[in-house]
Amino acid sequence: MKRFKKQLLAVLLSVAMLATSRVPMVFAEDNINSDKNQIQMEETLEQSEDAKSLAENQASLEEIKIDQEFKDDKKLDQDLSTGDSEYSEDLLNNDYLKLSAILKTIYGSDRYETAVKVSQDAWKDGADNVVLVNGKNTIMGIVATPLASMHKAPILLVQDNKIQDNVLNEIKRLKAKNIYIIGDREQVSKAVSDKIKKATGASMKRVFGKYPGEISANIAQQIAKERKIDTAYVVSITNGVADALSIASKAGDTQNPVIVVDKNYMNTGAKDFLKRNVSTVYYIGGEASISKALVKQVDSLVKNAGEGNRIYGSERHATNVNVINRFYKEAVLPGVVITKSENAGLIDTVSAGPYAAKYKAPIIITGKNHIAAVTMKLLEARKTDNIYQIGGGISSSVTSTIKSKLSSINKVETDKPKPDVKPQPKPQPQPRPDVDETPSSSSIRGKKIVIDAGHGGSDAGASGMYGVREKDWTLKTSLACADYLRKAGANVIMTRTSDTYPTLQDRAELSNRKGADFFCSIHYNKGGNPINPDNEEYSGTGVEVYKGEGDLAARAARNVLNSILQGFDLKNRGVKDGTHLYVIRNTDAPAILVEGGFLSNRKEISLLNNDQGLKKMGIQIAKGIIATFSK
Repeated sequence: MKRFKKQLLAVLLSVAMLATSRVPMVFAEDNINSDKNQIQMEETLEQSEDAKSLAENQASLEEIKIDQEFKDDKKLDQDLSTGDSEYSEDLLNNDYLKLSAILKTIYGSDRYETAVKVSQDAWKDGADNVVLVNGKNTIMGIVATPLASMHKAPILLVQDNKIQDNVLNEIKRLKAKNIYIIGDREQVSKAVSDKIKKATGASMKRVFGKYPGEISANIAQQIAKERKIDTAYVVSITNGVADALSIASKAGDTQNPVIVVDKNYMNTGAKDFLKRNVSTVYYIGGEASISKALVKQVDSLVKNAGEGNRIYGSERHATNVNVINRFYKEAVLPGVVITKSENAGLIDTVSAGPYAAKYKAPIIITGKNHIAAVTMKLLEARKTDNIYQIGGGISSSVTSTIKSKLSSINKVETDKPKPDVKPQPKPQPQPRPDVDETPSSSSIRGKKIVIDAGHGGSDAGASGMYGVREKDWTLKTSLACADYLRKAGANVIMTRTSDTYPTLQDRAELSNRKGADFFCSIHYNKGGNPINPDNEEYSGTGVEVYKGEGDLAARAARNVLNSILQGFDLKNRGVKDGTHLYVIRNTDAPAILVEGGFLSNRKEISLLNNDQGLKKMGIQIAKGIIATFSK
């Protein structure tokens, strides 16, 4: 008799699950309030019980790591029409990569304030849409990331029956027109929804389901209504929340959904969605999180969804690294978001997904007091000039190490013999160069030209021989360049005129706000094989110019490079792709970045470590810009 009752119960539960999988789970909150039938529908769903238990025994991680062949297959373009052919790949590119990384830390006194500060930083001008998630449900924030990214929305956190004043004030500041609530009324109550609507007048929309798997499938359906879906990322609620965080940024960037499963179970709605909409599925996590049997089920529904699409490691840091190596292959990244990897701190980083997606940056997880060896290896292989830490609690020693590894002068070991170290005399001032003080063309008259003196203030940039600081050279060069352009009739806008530090974002936003016709950032280089490390002397030499997108930027890069080479006896390092650099990537105007020589090279120090040399460099850069606008 007992056996019969169990069988009957199983049948009834299966029927209930099939029925609920066909019920729409997205309603306008106002409609729920006004329609008795829909209220009953929601209440019925809240009372249903899932036939699958979410509790699984902790299986041992007997996993075979995916063979990741990390290859730096994205080389910077070089314009050989202006570069020396025998110098197409120079010492600096092989041995060193110079980037001045800025570490921005964003966190508040608690998870709610952290999300508010993330929103304030990335959505300064407001947002039409906001996504709300229960502040105790990490997995829902991760699942909501592609929906938030599609709607260009931040994720804010609330309690089940309360919204903090600072969160409500942030929604008001954003002037949001639509609020997407993730979860049923147990997750975010009607009282919270009503309070937001009364305070803002926004349209309240709720995407819900009783369990995370159902909610993830319903979010996926919402995304598919507005854009074509080709890929989905499957994560597990069984041991897999940290793994899910690793894929949040990529899911947001591609606006492809994240589907939540149990180790052995995927809800019917999710299966149906994958079968109808998706051609490729990736699994984030090993067999302890997502079983082979479940992968086999999905593979029978989707064209490209086999075991080869499983990405995992022996523990969460290894999985995180393998996700980054799979989806972010560039050696130079647009940015990197750093978050804590400890379970207790994961909720603080729910808002990191849309933020990272906005800047096309992978999320790197780390221990608060220790960097895993596998993560350290990743840091040594990648470079960026933008590092964002979301959430507090990471020790200063960890953040300092991360910044050091991702930025500045990071050497890649080679088998090249080191030159004999010989003491070098302090360079003597060179004869005063011939400087043409009078612009030869007025073709640039009336054009808005932004001249950006790299670094400044607390950011000294590279340090060279005899204590030379890059920020000092860039300022003197930029002032001379701006003066020459003004004499030619240009309307020059400078990002700084003294020893101050505007952020990279400030520089790009200034250019965009002023409606610039052209943007030029001026820098100097450091690197090469060590010659005399005691006085910061290295073998790297020459001048190079990085270009942004478009014909005008490419033409300007060639003209500026040629102009500098006409004025100085320097090695030609060529024109290179600079679209990975923040100020180039985020500036609306055609943009270039000039590396005017090496402050770690004895010959170039001799040419440039004086006011006249730096003034001449500025004028040569200006002449190249003027030539670009000549008819």
